[in-house]
Amino acid sequence: MQDEGIGITPEHLPHVFERFYKPGPQQAISGLGVGLYICQEIVERHGGRIWAESEVGKGSTFRVELPLAPAASEAAKVPPVRQSPSRPG
Repeated sequence: MQDEGIGITPEHLPHVFERFYKPGPQQAISGLGVGLYICQEIVERHGGRIWAESEVGKGSTFRVELPLAPAASEAAKVPPVRQSPSRPG
């Protein structure tokens, strides 16, 4: 995903995926600071990685890389999906 926003300064860039992280004064940036953290959790649980590139005044690019198939060791850790009992109609 790419935007043409204000960009992220180099000192803040390593922290954008931290839970509750918001650069600068808290009132200056809307949101709770959990969106990118949640994205990272989802991507990593699927065996992928996510990262950001940014230039102040030009915007940011967020990239996601996911494997085509889960690694065998990871697939073994996923519990099977249980079907709910059907209700009488």
